[in-house]
Amino acid sequence: MSHTSANGHAAPPNISELARRSGYSRATVRQRLRQGWHPDDFLPVKPTEIHQECHDVARPAISVATRVATEPVDLVQLKREIQDWVKLHQEVERLRTGREPYNPRMVFFLVGVAFFVLLAYAAVS
Repeated sequence: MSHTSANGHAAPPNISELARRSGYSRATVRQRLRQGWHPDDFLPVKPTEIHQECHDVARPAISVATRVATEPVDLVQLKREIQDWVKLHQEVERLRTGREPYNPRMVFFLVGVAFFVLLAYAAVS
């Protein structure tokens, strides 16, 4: 693959041709050549085939989707199964971590306690 020029020196490799042949980008090819790669080190890859389909009025571009038979879903049963799964997941987390999961109502409780403590402090002073 190494071509020689008229003065006997090796001609620089065609970066674009090496990139096309190997499937790498031109920047990658340049970088690897600087790192000491030889043009024969770039293995050729099979070019990607692009299938072009012709569409006309008789044959639409988008094929018609076929419906898949679906079973009716019992939403009440699904809700129960989700609730059971959540309870089981919380139990697993409690056993894994050794503590109860965070309860968002705790924030309101703490705000209420702080309010009454402030109210008691204001009444005393």
